[in-house]
Amino acid sequence: ACVCLVRPPGHHVARDGRTKIAPSQGFCLLNTVAIAGLEAVEALGATRVAVVDFDIHHGNGTEDILAGDERFFFASAHAFGGGTYPGTGGPTKKGAPGPAANVLNLPLKPPVRPAAFRSAIDKIAARLAAFGPDLLLLSAGFDGHRDDLADLGKLVAADYARCTATLLEAVNCPAVSVLEGGYGRWCDPKRDAKAPPDPAPGLAAAIDDQRLTSFDECLAAHIGAVVDHVAGAEPGAAPEARERGAPGSELDVARRLEV
Repeated sequence: ACVCLVRPPGHHVARDGRTKIAPSQGFCLLNTVAIAGLEAVEALGATRVAVVDFDIHHGNGTEDILAGDERFFFASAHAFGGGTYPGTGGPTKKGAPGPAANVLNLPLKPPVRPAAFRSAIDKIAARLAAFGPDLLLLSAGFDGHRDDLADLGKLVAADYARCTATLLEAVNCPAVSVLEGGYGRWCDPKRDAKAPPDPAPGLAAAIDDQRLTSFDECLAAHIGAVVDHVAGAEPGAAPEARERGAPGSELDVARRLEV
């Protein structure tokens, strides 16, 4: 298993750029996960590839690319309703065609709460196990955190750790996690809680800022769950139970890679 810390995200990019319904491609330029999945089956010998997207926004571009291709299983658990971007992946309307047979969309009412998110991930895990992939790709978005700029979820880092562990335990194959969304908020633990916050720097500046602790916590929990799975440790085990002697946290190690 491995975790790819890449930006920008890619799951809103369809075959021809944005999908027909979505107003834009979000922050996405290339659909990294879909490209990886297609490369796996076309060039690397994979026959059954599963893609699970747990970003708070629907992976509409990935669905557009993979829908109807029986070599793939695509699942997305995401917020839907109230004008949530990109406005796709909702419940099937009466009399309207549903998604392709190899697609599982689980729309959740915002703000997405832990119980609903966990239930959706459990349903996806069951379908994953039945599909039996030889490669699992995770579109790992952490913008459902209660402190994220998206304001669409009430999740915490532990929910993402459980999500990761549940999905990895459902399969018996290599897994690759690719970063999608998740930005956090301006958060400085040294700041006086009573002091007025600095003026909002704007979304672009906030995304570039490295002191976004909610995102850091989610990413560390996600990487920790992957490490636990590879090492055979119990989910949620203390860091020293994973690999003794490793300097710093998983996130500290990742930041030193200078990818």
